[in-house]
Amino acid sequence: MKFIYAFILMSCFFCTNLLGQEVVNKDTIGHNTTIKTSSDKGFISFDRETSVIKNVKVSGSQNYDSATVLDINTESPFYIPAYHINSSPMFYGDYSSCRQLFPNLYGSGSQTTIPGIGRVNQVSIFYQRQLNAFFDINAGINAVKFNLPYSIGQSFGMFGSLTYHPNEVFRIKIFGAYSPNSRYNFNNIYYGTTIGYDFTDRFGMEVGIQRYYDIQKGWQITPIVTPYYKFNKFSIGIDMGGMIYNMIQNTIDK
Repeated sequence: MKFIYAFILMSCFFCTNLLGQEVVNKDTIGHNTTIKTSSDKGFISFDRETSVIKNVKVSGSQNYDSATVLDINTESPFYIPAYHINSSPMFYGDYSSCRQLFPNLYGSGSQTTIPGIGRVNQVSIFYQRQLNAFFDINAGINAVKFNLPYSIGQSFGMFGSLTYHPNEVFRIKIFGAYSPNSRYNFNNIYYGTTIGYDFTDRFGMEVGIQRYYDIQKGWQITPIVTPYYKFNKFSIGIDMGGMIYNMIQNTIDK
């Protein structure tokens, strides 16, 4: 009798160990994690980098394709790519991206939703190159597709600039742009020149003059006065020429 009790007890321990064992092929802290289903009839592969559940495989009475992919975000109601600029459902799909396509050739694209007005898609391809120690060139084309309540269409344009910099703190730039159909000011027609000077390693000033075409008023002239501050990788400047011009014009009119 004691032998029978000992045999039953050893059998229980053996079954417990058998059911409690589980083999993990990959580290659960890594990029891929395997989650077993409660029915133990399949598994789900979870990608931690994109937070997307994919490669769902289930065996049983129902037949599923092994390559089935379910784009389900476990942290948000929907999947949002990294280049999207706003995670709100109102602006879902809006993005902004820019990268180098070939040496000295760059491309950019964006989509902007204007609440209550419509949606605007834009793409640009531009060429930038330092010709020599004194001259830089920049030229490109731009296309805009707009979808507004009472207007649907597109606008095309081209732009360019040439910069002469005899030293590190002084430069002269001529620029211009042309568009055969500058609707809603997506692509403007203008040309002008500026002179820039860096007073310090961080602060500088750019002044000049610009002539542009206004659909209602025709050709107009406005000064350019842009103080700027340089950070490590970019600079921020505000063009105050239009404001100064309006102040002088109002003073003369009075």
